[in-house]
Amino acid sequence: MARQVEATFVAGEKEYKDGHLSAARQQFDRSLDLLLESGMDIQGDARLSPLFEKIVSTVHSAELIAFREGDG
Repeated sequence: MARQVEATFVAGEKEYKDGHLSAARQQFDRSLDLLLESGMDIQGDARLSPLFEKIVSTVHSAELIAFREGDG
């Protein structure tokens, strides 16, 4: 599970770095959906909790940058 989420997140980061904001957002959303729909205790899992926080933090930062640059 964590590997699939991480791979999807990394794909989103690549899209973001390549300037494909919509594709990046789709990958970031998918990675969050995988976690949230898993039914697992994300906050109670030592591997999933930091991954969740990393994704949320990255998405938030990316959205702020896009907003400042007029792409959000």
